[in-house]
Amino acid sequence: MKREEFIYSGEPVPPIREQEHPDFYLQLQRVILARLKDRELLTEPEYVRCIEDLEKLKKPENLVKELFYVDR
Repeated sequence: MKREEFIYSGEPVPPIREQEHPDFYLQLQRVILARLKDRELLTEPEYVRCIEDLEKLKKPENLVKELFYVDR
């Protein structure tokens, strides 16, 4: 995966949609989980399980399920 940096220049930021930038969203979710673990709001097993779940969701065969999932 190519690493990109997002630097805020003070101008209005266009919307960043998950469908257009899936790598950005995946990395953002990983960073949030790591931060929660660092602050001891997640245990190591919880963190590992969340990362595994993220990776499962991002597999191509699961993307269609994610798009049409409705929580009722």
